[in-house]
Amino acid sequence: MINTSFEQRTKRRNRLIGLLRSEEYWKTSDLREQLGGSQQTLMRELAELILSLAIMESLKSQLLTSNLKTIKQKLFQAYPQEQHSAVSNISAL
Repeated sequence: MINTSFEQRTKRRNRLIGLLRSEEYWKTSDLREQLGGSQQTLMRELAELILSLAIMESLKSQLLTSNLKTIKQKLFQAYPQEQHSAVSNISAL
């Protein structure tokens, strides 16, 4: 049996990814409104996505990294301006 909170996080993350794909630029307030969660939850989800992308990038697989630059730019843009330097540090891992 799958943990319900895991299912909820997976659905929320998939929805977040879908939203990020649907527009070139998102403000965090708009993402929060669409997802119905808190700022803290959204920031955690975005940070986990960036970390996942950094891991994929480290594998150096062309199959996994073909669209990586575009995805990273969209995630970066989703963060408020004052957090861009912190996000850059996460993605440099």
